[in-house]
Amino acid sequence: MPGCLAANRPKMTSTRASPLTAGDARQPRVGGLATRLKIRTYEEEWREQPVGATFGRRKRLGRRKDLREGEPMKRRVLVAIFLVTALSGALAPEAGASQNVAQITVRQFCQTQDGFAVYLAVHGTGFPTNTEGTFRVGSDLTFPVATDERGDVETSLGFGLSGLDDPLLGQSKDVTVEVGGVAVTQTVTLTCDPAANAPVSKEECRVEVFRFFFDFLGFPFVNQGDCVAYVATGSTNPPG
Repeated sequence: MPGCLAANRPKMTSTRASPLTAGDARQPRVGGLATRLKIRTYEEEWREQPVGATFGRRKRLGRRKDLREGEPMKRRVLVAIFLVTALSGALAPEAGASQNVAQITVRQFCQTQDGFAVYLAVHGTGFPTNTEGTFRVGSDLTFPVATDERGDVETSLGFGLSGLDDPLLGQSKDVTVEVGGVAVTQTVTLTCDPAANAPVSKEECRVEVFRFFFDFLGFPFVNQGDCVAYVATGSTNPPG
């Protein structure tokens, strides 16, 4: 029986006490004689094997010994890998969470023909997709909005003016877009400068609500590319 020694064989040094006693009914028997269960070390088994004929046996024992001695280091490596994996999982964003940060851009446009007005055009990005929300200006003006499949939202609001000296101009307004519990606020000071109606960046040309006011207030671009060309040439390439 593996791990057991017959009574007539030399005693081997045990690495731990046998769990069985001489009077234990479960004690193994070899050749009809009771023996104590001995746990031999790999070193003892190695020394017992003769050189040559049992070289394969000695080689297998040596490999088992090497593996046994390497177990503490393997355990430390496995623990380190587990901790790194757990930490990475804790720091990683939840599945399905949006990687974008919600933000809004507020653009002012000024009308001086056929009446005076200042318009606030808003473009928001990074909000929950296909979700309804609200657009607020100040504390008393609230309007419904909704995002598209990209999480973008576009809206606008106009204030009629009595002229360029209207007391409304110069006042600060908090512009807030809130969608799906995500709210972003930007504070703007109302101004009305017709010279500021032109696009100043290629990014503005990509926003539909901005292009609407470019066209409405003196810059009728044929398409988005026409708007981009106007910006790229420093306004030397006129709309159309």
